[in-house]
Amino acid sequence: MKNGLPTEKPVNGLQQGFGEFTERTLHNPKGDNMIRYSFRSGQFDLIADTYTVMRRHGKDLFHIRTKTAPDEDILILSPDCGIGTAKGEWTEDAVPQGMFQTEKLRFCFHTAAGDETTLTFHSDRIELKAELGSGHPAGDFKVGLARGSKCFANQVFSPGLPDFQLSRNHKFRPSEPLSLEPGLISPPAWSFSMRENCGKWFFAGIEPVLEEFNFWAFGTDPGSESQLQYHVAYQKMPECKTRFSVPALVFEFGMNDEYEALSAYTRSIVKSGRFTPVRRTFPDWHRGISVCGWSRQCELIKPLENCTQKCYEEYVSDIENAGLDFDILIIDDFWGPKHGIWQPDTAKWPDLRGFIDRQHAKGRHVLLWVSTMAEGRSDEEVLPSCQGGAYNLDSKRFQKTLKEDCRRLFSDAPGCFNADGVKFDFTSVLPDDYGNCTYRGVGFMYRLFELLHEAVLEVKPEAVVLCQSNNPYYTKVMTMIRLNDYTGLPENGLEEMSIRARAAMAACPGLVIDTDHLAYYNDYPFDYDFFRKIGEYGSQSWYLTKRIFADEKLMAILRENTEKYLIHPQKD
Repeated sequence: MKNGLPTEKPVNGLQQGFGEFTERTLHNPKGDNMIRYSFRSGQFDLIADTYTVMRRHGKDLFHIRTKTAPDEDILILSPDCGIGTAKGEWTEDAVPQGMFQTEKLRFCFHTAAGDETTLTFHSDRIELKAELGSGHPAGDFKVGLARGSKCFANQVFSPGLPDFQLSRNHKFRPSEPLSLEPGLISPPAWSFSMRENCGKWFFAGIEPVLEEFNFWAFGTDPGSESQLQYHVAYQKMPECKTRFSVPALVFEFGMNDEYEALSAYTRSIVKSGRFTPVRRTFPDWHRGISVCGWSRQCELIKPLENCTQKCYEEYVSDIENAGLDFDILIIDDFWGPKHGIWQPDTAKWPDLRGFIDRQHAKGRHVLLWVSTMAEGRSDEEVLPSCQGGAYNLDSKRFQKTLKEDCRRLFSDAPGCFNADGVKFDFTSVLPDDYGNCTYRGVGFMYRLFELLHEAVLEVKPEAVVLCQSNNPYYTKVMTMIRLNDYTGLPENGLEEMSIRARAAMAACPGLVIDTDHLAYYNDYPFDYDFFRKIGEYGSQSWYLTKRIFADEKLMAILRENTEKYLIHPQKD
């Protein structure tokens, strides 16, 4: 601490998900985390570490300014929350008069229906927390947060957008409605980075506890004249007539760029007590070069039919003949008879164990592609919805079968296949009908990740569970982050994938990043800089084709990368 300014204190030993984690501790000169405030005849003023608050004449709007831009509002914050976007009618609890100093200050608001909102000012952040006293309707709905608020940011950074709608730079105008929901990144961190006119950044994010993991998305609802409120979206919910808790909306200020703001969100969920990071180390080979067979399968026109042992043996031979090597090989979609049957199709893979053993003998590891589609599972294990069905996470039979499958796939015992982990795909495909399943929305995803993570690591603790999420909460249920597909122009690929990687590093520090690929099987020229520089952002990930093997300039780059990034010693 110096002159009462923020200092950063490293926290040692947080390896998985938070290997580079630092906890920001905010101080005043006495070493207390205190705020000062006063009430005078309906007027309210508050001074915190990074922001100030002003409220006049007992109105329900709080004017927020930052210490870096003290002459202009960055937020005009309304505490109104509830079902829908229309502003409601609230009653405010009485507040004392005078001048005070405290660690936090809380305002409470109520509706006639029993809804309750608390607005809490801390020395380093602002929290808005809502509880619906009368529950919520069945089906799809939104809970509006800070309805009637205004925001004077000039730019918004999104750590992820659904499907293939990712914007170049991920930066938008505040007037554009945005949603953080499962898609290419599933799910993304639930935090927007927002830039002030002075150039500083702050975050606006939600901080759920695990019991609140029943929503689908966190988004913005802009209006005219700088109006900006937020929402938490729910889908296919059963009716609830009891009190219902909504994730807290949190603001924190004073960051230098969009990624520092995302890192601050990651720290915030820890210091608020809503998330506790795990502590685990990873073997070195997790950070090595990986190659995926999907490009070779696509090159053979019918990719699902060509996930065969013959195809992969030829693929490995081509890699070796080109003077390349790798640490991880990913056998992609469709090595089993059906997506939900986690055992090899012997017509395609007559000797999966022998193939894997031969890779192990060369110092390599093998991952198997699996998905959320439950095609081929028994009726008891499946929710009758979505493509191929979804796993019934409450089913004891499914949980038992999952453990049996993982033992067969990852154990080195006789009759098992001794694979080294999974590439878990299609994680944004969720049920159209949850039935009586306990889990909903991102909670369904989390529980599925959790069951898979536990089942794999119970058999092989050093195994990889590869998922495409940059959400800090999910660092507990995965071991490696995949940046996911890029299908745009190759010359923009390095920029896009570096943004995804930097967002992943900010949200999940210390977790290994699989940099994934460009669309290598298309007719575009290759972006050589992608292959030269992507290793700065995570582990090398190659999707190789015969066209790539024929490009000597590109092959020279990959041979250099082999020398630079290969983990296991090359063997003659």
